[in-house]
Formats: sequence, C-alpha cells, structure tokens
Amino acid sequence: MFKNIYLYTVFVFCFSFYSSAQLDKNKGSIIQGEIELDTTIWESKAYLSYIPTFDYMSAISYDMIVSATEIDSSGHFSFNISFLPESNQLYRIHIPKKNTSPISLIIGGKDENHMFLIASKTSSITINNKVSTSLFNYISFVDDATNTDLQHVIRITKSEDDIDFNATLMQRQLIKDTMIAELKSIAEQNQNPLVSLYALYESNLDINNKNDNQFIGEFYKKWNSEDSPYFNTFRNTYPIKQTNNYYFILIGLGLVLLIAGYAYQLFHRKKKGSIHKKQLQSLSIQERKILGLIQQGLSNKQISEECHIELSTVKSHVNNIYSKLNIKSRKEAITISV
Repeated sequence: MFKNIYLYTVFVFCFSFYSSAQLDKNKGSIIQGEIELDTTIWESKAYLSYIPTFDYMSAISYDMIVSATEIDSSGHFSFNISFLPESNQLYRIHIPKKNTSPISLIIGGKDENHMFLIASKTSSITINNKVSTSLFNYISFVDDATNTDLQHVIRITKSEDDIDFNATLMQRQLIKDTMIAELKSIAEQNQNPLVSLYALYESNLDINNKNDNQFIGEFYKKWNSEDSPYFNTFRNTYPIKQTNNYYFILIGLGLVLLIAGYAYQLFHRKKKGSIHKKQLQSLSIQERKILGLIQQGLSNKQISEECHIELSTVKSHVNNIYSKLNIKSRKEAITISV
C-alpha cells in the first residue's frame, strides 16, 4: 500500500510539473479583449492582419490576414498568437460590417472598424472597450505601456482631422505645428523602437529641410542596431543628405593638395637649378656658348652652322654638357639659369 501511495505521489508530482511547464511554455501568446458590439451592424468575428510596413496601414488583403476568431455574446474575443515571430511587429484587428467582405476596411469616421497594436509570439495583450458608439476609438490596454503609447500617437495623428472646419488657416497651421512637435518629441524620447519610428513617420518629414535632415540623422544613430523591415523601409525613404559643408571640405582639401604639389615642383626646380649653377664653372667657353644656343631652341645642325664646327663636334660638346650638369635632355638644359 505504501508503495502504491509513493507511486501515486510521484505521478501527481510529474503531472503537475508537466502542466506547469506547458503553462509557462504558453504563457503570453494571446491577444484578447472585451468589446461592446452591436451584432445587428457588425459581424461577430474579428480578424488579425500583419502590417509589413507603415505604408500598408490603410491596405488590406486576404494575404495579410494571419488569424480570425469569433466574438462571443459577451463581446469577448481571443487570438492565439504563439505562431507569430519573436520580434515585435505591427498588426491590425478589424471587424467587418454585417454581410460585407472579411477584407472590408473603413478608414475614418465613427464607423472606423480597425485598430493597430504591436505584438510578438510572447505577448499577452488585453484590450478593453466598453463604449458602444464606436468599435475601437475608446480602447485601453491592461498593463501595456507599448500599445498605450502607440494609441497615443494614433490619436495625435487623427487630431488634425478634428480641427474645426471654421478655423482660420493660421489656426490650422498652429494646430498642425503643435501636433508635429509632439510627434517628434515622442520619436526622440520613447524607448520602444516601433512606437518611436511610427511617431517620426507621421511627423511630415522633409529631408530637404536642414532641421529635419539633422533630426533624422540623430534618430538613426539612436536606433542604429534596428534591422526590422519598418526601419529598413524608412531608411530607404528618408536617406540622410550630406550637408554642403562636406563638399566645401573636399574642395578645400583638393586646393591644398594642388598648391602643395605646385610648391613642391617649384622648390624642386629651384633646387635643381642651383646645383647646375655650381657646375656651370666646369663648362668650357665653347660648351657655355652651345648651352646658350640650346636654350634658344637651336638644333645640333643649326648650332654646327652657327659655330662653324662639325656636327659630330657639336654632339660631343652636348654630351659633355649633359654629363657635367648631370642632365639627360634638352628640356632639362632649357630650365637651367645660365
């Protein structure tokens, strides 16, 4: 009997350990929520889509949908996301209207039927929305700073659409400038790379603007280790433009090298000329005369006629001049100051 109790205890312990391990293994891996849903207007089904880049946030297709789940009578829905990648990515939950295509997306207005969130396979996300007048405009996240910050950015971007129609152009511009400043502040300070990047994406950047170009450069330095599709696409869309200072530096460097080269040639020529002057004393009177004629541009034959000497004698004198002055050509002889 004692043996049976022992075996039973071991079995219970092993089963408990296995169950605990399974729970730990599956800990997280869920997106769930409660939503007030008018089933006369909306389907009782929610869809989860993968958003590969920010440019796809307004696009939808069957290929983008990665999961679907039923919404029960109490408004509860749940997605098992254990199949998602380990890295954080951007996703969208949407609920189509009654008798419409599963890939129908409503953008803007009170009937907007979707929301965005950041998730990975280890995420445990709980969404609440108890306002029946709108599906996702008043959502909140339970203990989820990342998605709370993301929703804050989304609300800022939508605030431009809420500007009073009767507002003046100046009022609209001031509101827009305030919105852009807040988005850039979030991009600069938020510690989640996707939230930070999305805020910058929505801030109406202009890479031709010196301030924006500098801001992007500092942003890239902060997140230089990020290699996600979102960052790579953004870097291709907003490449850093080198300022004109670099071109001025290159031009200045080129001029310095050019001047240095000219100075070297001038110094080398003067140095070479001074050596030849010291050696001129070793030339005979006839050799000095022939050197002068060479510098006037006369050929050996012309020198022969001018000095009334044989051509072979001229060649002999020329060879002696070259040897005594340590030069090799008429071109070098011309540069010597006599």
